Amino acid sequence: MTRRQAKTKKNVRFADEHAEVVSKAHEQRGERGEGANENSFDERSSSHPSNTVPPATPDAEDIDPVAVQRERRRRIAAAQDEEKKWLNLKKVLRG
Repeated sequence: MTRRQAKTKKNVRFADEHAEVVSKAHEQRGERGEGANENSFDERSSSHPSNTVPPATPDAEDIDPVAVQRERRRRIAAAQDEEKKWLNLKKVLRG
């Protein structure tokens, strides 16, 4: 991994990941000895247990290389089309 890749590494967030974040924040608050506010959103959301399984972190096996390549080609084609439009506009404006 290069330095640039290490800097640009982004976290993938899922819709049901909020419950994990709330529970971790609640645990950290308990470790620091802070009192919990009954009106806080964290308390209300963590008081209702969910039946969902916590999501696993995605790895290389979860990614379809064909879909990735298809999306990459689509984005490249869109960028090339936009570049052509700008070049044509510049030609028209020059006369």
